[in-house]
Amino acid sequence: MLRHLSTRRPALRYLALSAALLAWLPSVALAQPFTGGNIVVLQIGDGTNALANTGNPVTLLEFTPAGAPTGVSVAIPNTGPTAMRITGSATSEGFLSRSSNGLSLNFAGYVEGTSTFPSTVSLPGSAATVYPRAVGTVNAAGAFSFTTLTGQFSLGNPRSAVSDGTNAWAAGSNTGIVVAPSTVISTTNSTNNRVMNIANGNLSYSTGSGTRGIYSFAGTPTTAATPTLLIGTGAASSPYGFAINPAGNLAYVADDSGLGAANGGVQRWDFNGSTWANTYTLSTGLTSGVRGLTVDFSGANPVIYGIDAAATANHLISFTDIGPASAASTLATAGANFIFRGVAFSPVPEPATVLGLCAAGAGVLGFVRRLRRKPTAD
Repeated sequence: MLRHLSTRRPALRYLALSAALLAWLPSVALAQPFTGGNIVVLQIGDGTNALANTGNPVTLLEFTPAGAPTGVSVAIPNTGPTAMRITGSATSEGFLSRSSNGLSLNFAGYVEGTSTFPSTVSLPGSAATVYPRAVGTVNAAGAFSFTTLTGQFSLGNPRSAVSDGTNAWAAGSNTGIVVAPSTVISTTNSTNNRVMNIANGNLSYSTGSGTRGIYSFAGTPTTAATPTLLIGTGAASSPYGFAINPAGNLAYVADDSGLGAANGGVQRWDFNGSTWANTYTLSTGLTSGVRGLTVDFSGANPVIYGIDAAATANHLISFTDIGPASAASTLATAGANFIFRGVAFSPVPEPATVLGLCAAGAGVLGFVRRLRRKPTAD
């Protein structure tokens, strides 16, 4: 009897360990809050205090493509040394991008310097020594970090940021295009640069100054470089978020100049091999222009997700582009003392994380199968 028990005890231990590991693996996967293919909205406000130029809390909310809340909500720290805020009353702040490697979400804002939050002064009017500007990053697991800029966008708005997973770039109301933490690579249209993107491997941004439109660099420079005008959206336009398809021949540009203007809504631009042309502007179903924008190009008809420019109770909207009469659908509405600003697709976990979980699970299952086949003493 003693020999029989001692033979089985290691097997029982391994079975117990295997059961524990199998129970643990799903919990690790579920600990990652974001789900690839969903939509994330950057929301400013706490629902109680008015939106103000002294800064408001920031939360990332996830929705399904149909607009259903997933229950995932990542609150960015609002006070203390890891706090980051965005101005609730500045319509040009708070844009969201997904890194070009798909692993993180990025945005620009203010962090504590020589003064702490809550601020009692206008954040855009503050010196960068008092409230430094920074690039915020949230990964697929919901972990937040930021990179502080070294004086850039002082006395101005930090508006957007984008990353390739290694470097991060920021744009705002002055300074130019900045590689975090300190390198200014371009001062073109530096008084009104807006939303950044990496489109088909090229760092790009929208601007409301100079020749308005979308500018692009060759690649993703980290030293001084000169952008070229990719799409000129017109002197009366007001371009913000934009997206370009993988083939490089179709683009959408969000414009907040108002539905009474020819540009207001979401502009569709087509490239014929030599020039870009504004084919039409989507505005049916809108009551204001559009600022935030991201596009799913994977289907036969592109699906556009946008944040409209309503001053209060604004919306996450979508268009399925089937032509100039395509109508907007309202997917979600910001509540009282909240405002939606940026929109991007959900980040995905690093491949090594997924492969590690799969390998661990496969190893446990293989061990259990081998153990079942192994004869035991009577």
